[in-house]
Amino acid sequence: MKRFVWILFLCTLLAGCQLPVAVNTAGPSSAPKTVELGAEFELKLGETALISGQQLRLTFDKVTEDSRCPSSVSCVWSGIVNVQMTLASQSQPSETFVVGGATDGQGVITKAIPQASGPVSWPYGGFVVELKQVTPYPARTDKPIAPGAYKVIVVITAAN
Repeated sequence: MKRFVWILFLCTLLAGCQLPVAVNTAGPSSAPKTVELGAEFELKLGETALISGQQLRLTFDKVTEDSRCPSSVSCVWSGIVNVQMTLASQSQPSETFVVGGATDGQGVITKAIPQASGPVSWPYGGFVVELKQVTPYPARTDKPIAPGAYKVIVVITAAN
């Protein structure tokens, strides 16, 4: 009987946690927006930003994984979120990469998880792209986040 109760308990805990799901349907791309180097900015899924005076473009391509524990559930593991982006400039080939990590309840990146998430930042041609936040945060297991609802906050700085 104890064994049955223990198995039931574990199943209940695990049922509340989302499994990693690839979201690869980018929304329609709109005209790029211009942002300043060193300033945080928001990108919607499929959106591109031009870095003022730098001939640098960053596109939010897709969410490759969102296994964050919904706020309405208690999970054994908090989960992670990973996003794919593409950087391009006129002086070097474009580069597609994945950044991500664990987040707090508002989607603010708190840390990378070795062997599970992408790094929090990515170097590219004298610049560094840092992922700051991914929203919205999952609320319920029965209501997955629509791909078009995802937004990221990033900052691009000059590498030291």
